[in-house]
Amino acid sequence: MAKFSDIRRGGELKEALTNYVKYLDDMSTRQTKRQKGGAVDAEAVKSIKIDLIPFGIKMPTTTPKFTVRASGKGLGAGSPLRESLSGRVDLSVAETSSEVSGEDFRPAKVTVFKGSGAGKYVQSKVTKLYYIKYPGDTYSAPFGAKTEAEEYQTGIKEVRTKITENLTSAKFVRISFKPEIINS
Repeated sequence: MAKFSDIRRGGELKEALTNYVKYLDDMSTRQTKRQKGGAVDAEAVKSIKIDLIPFGIKMPTTTPKFTVRASGKGLGAGSPLRESLSGRVDLSVAETSSEVSGEDFRPAKVTVFKGSGAGKYVQSKVTKLYYIKYPGDTYSAPFGAKTEAEEYQTGIKEVRTKITENLTSAKFVRISFKPEIINS
Protein backbone atom coordinates (compact mmCIF):
# COMPACT_ATOMS: atom_id res chain seq x y z
CA MET A 1 0.00 0.00 0.00
CA ALA A 2 1.40 3.41 -0.98
CA LYS A 3 1.92 6.17 1.53
CA PHE A 4 0.06 9.46 1.04
CA SER A 5 3.38 11.32 0.81
CA ASP A 6 4.31 9.10 -2.16
CA ILE A 7 0.96 9.83 -3.84
CA ARG A 8 1.60 13.57 -3.52
CA ARG A 9 4.99 13.06 -5.18
CA GLY A 10 3.41 11.12 -8.07
CA GLY A 11 4.67 13.40 -10.82
CA GLU A 12 8.24 13.38 -9.54
CA LEU A 13 8.22 9.60 -9.03
CA LYS A 14 6.74 9.04 -12.51
CA GLU A 15 9.59 11.07 -13.99
CA ALA A 16 12.10 9.05 -11.96
CA LEU A 17 10.58 5.80 -13.24
CA THR A 18 10.72 7.10 -16.82
CA ASN A 19 14.42 8.00 -16.34
CA TYR A 20 15.09 4.54 -14.91
CA VAL A 21 13.40 2.80 -17.86
CA LYS A 22 15.44 4.94 -20.30
CA TYR A 23 18.58 3.97 -18.41
CA LEU A 24 17.74 0.27 -18.71
CA ASP A 25 16.87 0.54 -22.42
CA ASP A 26 19.92 2.54 -23.53
CA MET A 27 23.05 0.35 -23.35
CA SER A 28 25.32 3.30 -24.16
CA THR A 29 24.48 5.02 -20.85
CA ARG A 30 24.65 1.88 -18.72
CA GLN A 31 27.74 1.09 -16.75
CA THR A 32 28.49 -2.53 -17.65
CA LYS A 33 31.86 -2.81 -15.89
CA ARG A 34 33.26 -1.19 -12.81
CA GLN A 35 35.18 1.94 -13.56
CA LYS A 36 38.93 1.68 -13.29
CA GLY A 37 40.96 4.02 -11.17
CA GLY A 38 41.12 4.91 -7.56
CA ALA A 39 42.99 3.10 -4.86
CA VAL A 40 42.17 -0.55 -4.24
CA ASP A 41 42.27 -1.69 -0.64
CA ALA A 42 44.46 -4.81 -0.48
CA GLU A 43 42.54 -6.10 2.57
CA ALA A 44 39.24 -5.85 0.68
CA VAL A 45 40.52 -7.96 -2.20
CA LYS A 46 42.21 -10.63 -0.09
CA SER A 47 40.06 -13.50 1.18
CA ILE A 48 40.74 -15.75 4.15
CA LYS A 49 39.44 -19.15 5.25
CA ILE A 50 37.52 -19.43 8.50
CA ASP A 51 35.77 -22.19 10.42
CA LEU A 52 32.30 -21.74 11.90
CA ILE A 53 29.50 -23.78 13.44
CA PRO A 54 26.27 -23.56 11.40
CA PHE A 55 23.01 -22.59 13.13
CA GLY A 56 20.66 -24.91 11.27
CA ILE A 57 22.57 -28.17 10.98
CA LYS A 58 23.12 -30.72 13.72
CA MET A 59 26.44 -32.31 12.84
CA PRO A 60 27.20 -35.96 13.63
CA THR A 61 30.92 -35.28 14.14
CA THR A 62 32.74 -34.15 17.25
CA THR A 63 33.95 -30.96 15.55
CA PRO A 64 30.83 -29.50 13.88
CA LYS A 65 32.57 -26.83 11.82
CA PHE A 66 32.38 -25.75 8.19
CA THR A 67 35.24 -24.02 6.40
CA VAL A 68 34.18 -21.01 4.30
CA ARG A 69 35.81 -17.94 2.73
CA ALA A 70 35.53 -14.42 4.17
CA SER A 71 36.76 -11.04 2.95
CA GLY A 72 40.05 -9.82 4.33
CA LYS A 73 38.49 -6.43 5.02
CA GLY A 74 35.59 -7.93 6.98
CA LEU A 75 37.72 -9.98 9.37
CA GLY A 76 41.22 -8.58 8.79
CA ALA A 77 43.36 -6.76 11.32
CA GLY A 78 41.68 -3.51 12.34
CA SER A 79 38.21 -4.59 11.28
CA PRO A 80 35.45 -3.75 13.77
CA LEU A 81 33.97 -7.20 13.15
CA ARG A 82 37.06 -9.17 14.12
CA GLU A 83 36.64 -8.64 17.87
CA SER A 84 32.83 -8.66 17.74
CA LEU A 85 32.73 -12.12 16.12
CA SER A 86 35.35 -13.77 18.31
CA GLY A 87 34.07 -17.14 19.48
CA ARG A 88 31.81 -17.37 16.40
CA VAL A 89 34.53 -17.73 13.77
CA ASP A 90 37.88 -19.51 13.94
CA LEU A 91 40.54 -17.52 12.09
CA SER A 92 43.30 -20.10 12.66
CA VAL A 93 42.32 -22.28 9.68
CA ALA A 94 45.03 -23.54 7.34
CA GLU A 95 44.74 -22.24 3.75
CA THR A 96 44.97 -25.85 2.54
CA SER A 97 41.81 -27.03 4.36
CA SER A 98 38.87 -27.89 2.10
CA GLU A 99 35.87 -25.56 1.85
CA VAL A 100 32.15 -26.28 1.82
CA SER A 101 30.50 -25.81 -1.59
CA GLY A 102 28.73 -22.46 -1.98
CA GLU A 103 25.64 -24.11 -3.47
CA ASP A 104 25.08 -26.41 -0.49
CA PHE A 105 25.70 -23.98 2.34
CA ARG A 106 26.00 -20.21 2.76
CA PRO A 107 26.74 -19.04 6.29
CA ALA A 108 24.85 -16.28 8.09
CA LYS A 109 26.35 -12.89 7.27
CA VAL A 110 26.55 -9.59 9.12
CA THR A 111 27.11 -6.28 7.30
CA VAL A 112 28.07 -3.14 9.19
CA PHE A 113 28.18 0.41 7.84
CA LYS A 114 30.32 2.65 10.05
CA GLY A 115 29.36 6.25 9.33
CA SER A 116 32.10 8.86 9.53
CA GLY A 117 30.39 12.17 8.91
CA ALA A 118 27.36 14.15 7.90
CA GLY A 119 25.45 13.16 4.79
CA LYS A 120 25.38 15.20 1.57
CA TYR A 121 22.64 15.49 -1.01
CA VAL A 122 23.67 13.76 -4.24
CA GLN A 123 21.72 13.41 -7.48
CA SER A 124 21.20 9.89 -8.78
CA LYS A 125 22.69 9.37 -12.23
CA VAL A 126 19.85 7.01 -13.10
CA THR A 127 16.62 8.46 -11.70
CA LYS A 128 17.79 12.09 -11.36
CA LEU A 129 16.28 12.15 -7.84
CA TYR A 130 18.27 13.49 -4.89
CA TYR A 131 19.20 11.32 -1.94
CA ILE A 132 21.45 11.62 1.10
CA LYS A 133 24.80 9.85 0.79
CA TYR A 134 26.75 9.23 3.98
CA PRO A 135 30.56 8.84 4.07
CA GLY A 136 31.87 5.76 5.83
CA ASP A 137 33.11 2.20 5.52
CA THR A 138 31.23 -1.06 5.05
CA TYR A 139 32.40 -4.35 6.54
CA SER A 140 30.79 -7.77 6.09
CA ALA A 141 31.67 -11.23 7.34
CA PRO A 142 30.13 -14.65 7.77
CA PHE A 143 29.49 -15.88 11.30
CA GLY A 144 28.21 -18.97 13.06
CA ALA A 145 26.91 -20.21 16.35
CA LYS A 146 28.99 -20.40 19.52
CA THR A 147 27.58 -23.86 20.29
CA GLU A 148 25.59 -26.41 18.31
CA ALA A 149 22.48 -25.66 20.39
CA GLU A 150 22.46 -21.88 19.84
CA GLU A 151 19.53 -20.44 17.87
CA TYR A 152 20.03 -17.91 15.05
CA GLN A 153 17.95 -15.17 16.76
CA THR A 154 20.04 -15.48 19.94
CA GLY A 155 23.21 -15.24 17.86
CA ILE A 156 22.24 -12.07 16.01
CA LYS A 157 21.16 -10.35 19.25
CA GLU A 158 24.57 -11.03 20.79
CA VAL A 159 26.47 -10.01 17.64
CA ARG A 160 24.45 -6.76 17.35
CA THR A 161 25.16 -5.92 21.01
CA LYS A 162 28.91 -6.60 20.67
CA ILE A 163 29.22 -4.55 17.47
CA THR A 164 27.36 -1.63 19.04
CA GLU A 165 29.63 -1.76 22.10
CA ASN A 166 32.80 -1.92 19.97
CA LEU A 167 31.84 0.96 17.66
CA THR A 168 31.02 3.68 20.17
CA SER A 169 33.39 6.12 18.38
CA ALA A 170 31.45 5.96 15.09
CA LYS A 171 29.01 8.77 14.23
CA PHE A 172 26.38 6.10 13.58
CA VAL A 173 26.27 2.42 12.77
CA ARG A 174 23.93 0.42 10.51
CA ILE A 175 23.86 -3.32 11.07
CA SER A 176 22.09 -5.85 8.86
CA PHE A 177 21.97 -9.64 8.86
CA LYS A 178 21.37 -12.35 6.25
CA PRO A 179 20.42 -15.81 7.53
CA GLU A 180 22.34 -18.89 6.48
CA ILE A 181 21.12 -20.88 3.48
CA ILE A 182 21.19 -24.68 3.57
CA ASN A 183 20.35 -26.75 0.49
CA SER A 184 20.00 -30.42 1.22
